[in-house]
Amino acid sequence: MNPYLGPESFAPFMIEAQHGAGGVIVLVRNSNLDSSGYQAVGTPRGPFFAVVAASLATWQARLAGRMTGWSSLGVTVAATHAEDTERIRTALPHALFLVLGYGAQGASAGEAVRGFRRGPAGLEGGMVSSSRPILFPAAFSDAGADSWERQVRSALARAVGELGEAVR
Repeated sequence: MNPYLGPESFAPFMIEAQHGAGGVIVLVRNSNLDSSGYQAVGTPRGPFFAVVAASLATWQARLAGRMTGWSSLGVTVAATHAEDTERIRTALPHALFLVLGYGAQGASAGEAVRGFRRGPAGLEGGMVSSSRPILFPAAFSDAGADSWERQVRSALARAVGELGEAVR
């Protein structure tokens, strides 16, 4: 959901998630280069992304999971702006993070999981997106589908390995 139309624009989706045991992901801090042009603009209450995050606290509580302690409210968080992750986690301690910017946009696995929290099996609290380096591996040539599939599997294994080490 895009929060820039105001809270009332996504309220019906939040209510549906609450009643239907679903979830909602809201744009808070994105990884594309121009995102700071809007999301990091200062306001009297802090950068705009922080205002958006703070405004979601009530929904985080209303969408709280009974078994895991995690909310079914998800928010985008940019690994490329890892310094902002803690501010968002403080505002939304139980929201799930959809982490953007790992891989092709230059963020490391450690930066990608920076806002995760220690749980019984390691770090938890989000999911890391890494589509470009996996779907379009740098080593791919025009050698055909078999070569592309091998390169995709290799890129996937590399991402799983890096992220697996980062969450331990």
